[in-house]
Amino acid sequence: MFLGRLAWLRQPNDEKGRPAVDENNPDPRLRKQPILGLVIIHAVYTGGDSWKGRVYDPDSGKTYNCLISLKGAGTLKLRGYLGLSIFGRTETWTRVKSSF
Repeated sequence: MFLGRLAWLRQPNDEKGRPAVDENNPDPRLRKQPILGLVIIHAVYTGGDSWKGRVYDPDSGKTYNCLISLKGAGTLKLRGYLGLSIFGRTETWTRVKSSF
């Protein structure tokens, strides 16, 4: 199983300086959980350099099916969709070089 967790946010705090929370979550019990650190991807390995699963968008509170593929060292191609994958959007995510 592959899990993807939000490790960085452009705006990690709300206008009052408090950590941003998952206010759009369809489950009212989860709306006060911080977005930073939230697991947004659950996927299983399907062979080769591919995974299939679900991706959660905290901006809309919606969960989508997703296809993930590794494209070289440090680059993931993620396609989120509803129903058929042709009705979706693809994003390319690039690993940030760590200074650790």
